[in-house]
Amino acid sequence: MGTWLEDAQRAAAHWEHLADRSPAEYAARWAWAIHTVGAAFGEQGDEPERLAHFELAASIVRARVDAGVASDEEQHDLPAHLSNLASVALQVGELDIARRALREAELRWANLPEHLRDSHPEARFEDHLAHVRARVTG
Repeated sequence: MGTWLEDAQRAAAHWEHLADRSPAEYAARWAWAIHTVGAAFGEQGDEPERLAHFELAASIVRARVDAGVASDEEQHDLPAHLSNLASVALQVGELDIARRALREAELRWANLPEHLRDSHPEARFEDHLAHVRARVTG
């Protein structure tokens, strides 16, 4: 058993392997992992672990979107992963990370294909982005 970060890096490698082997299985397991593990870290993890979790989640989904192999759900969820990363970064005092994540969330949201944007509760997400933006710039 290594450090938490080493364990997270091994887990990321596992996810990438699973994504290559079986995209459908990857999508199902990833959705479960983000929901359960993310909720646990979001509510109970210490601050560095919370930030590392959200950075890891965003980086895996970002890599898949940028490689053109992401599912519609992953493309749809990436701006939310990034805005959540910005929120957590603010909570732990990492303003530079928060600014970068917020800028990327806004850019990804603006460039999201229309059919995916329509499936997202658009007004609610834009309210969320505005709230995060106010905290980052305020």
